[in-house]
Amino acid sequence: MAHMPDISAPAPFSRTAFRDRLISIVDRDLTTCETLSLLFRLEGYQTNFFTDTAGFYAGANRQAPNAAVLNANVSEPYDGLEALRRIKSSHFGLGVVIIEDRADVSVTVEAMREGATDVLLKPIDSERLLASVSKALGSRLDLEGALGRRAVGTTAGFDRLTARETQVLQGVVNGKTNKEIALLLDISYRTVEVHRASAMLKLGVHNAASLIRLVLTS
Repeated sequence: MAHMPDISAPAPFSRTAFRDRLISIVDRDLTTCETLSLLFRLEGYQTNFFTDTAGFYAGANRQAPNAAVLNANVSEPYDGLEALRRIKSSHFGLGVVIIEDRADVSVTVEAMREGATDVLLKPIDSERLLASVSKALGSRLDLEGALGRRAVGTTAGFDRLTARETQVLQGVVNGKTNKEIALLLDISYRTVEVHRASAMLKLGVHNAASLIRLVLTS
């Protein structure tokens, strides 16, 4: 029987920060997925959940999450650590919290080495999980979140960005080169250049530094 987190007393600090962000949960135990989903939704987050990594990737292609909670023991087609590596390389610095079904020092060390925000052991401490997810959200310079917090029209050009332009700029603000963005989005280098130039023209910025300043002041 799966160990469930105590959701009776959620941490109060997370109720106002990062509300409406999407948290993806990946755990082969469906009950764990449903329980964690309820925990996060009580805190104002949006959620989706999957019992394997194939489902997660399909969901991420439809709607990119803002953070992920990933069980180290998931599979199909990748195990948890391989999925973590791929997530960190392909989703522009997405924050990931790892869950372990049982204590394994080697898995914990490797997960932290690969960039996990935190590693938690079942039974899950709900307050620590919420704190870790909040940290994961805060560790990522989130262009889409910054745009969403602005009232439409308050800054000329923000409301005119296409979905692909936003994806390209998300890569820019997280330090990716045009070549890296092209590989991650599976589009040509030239297409990235076109979207980047168009988006920056709409926003009235001329380089990555100006774009980052704009996001940080949103």
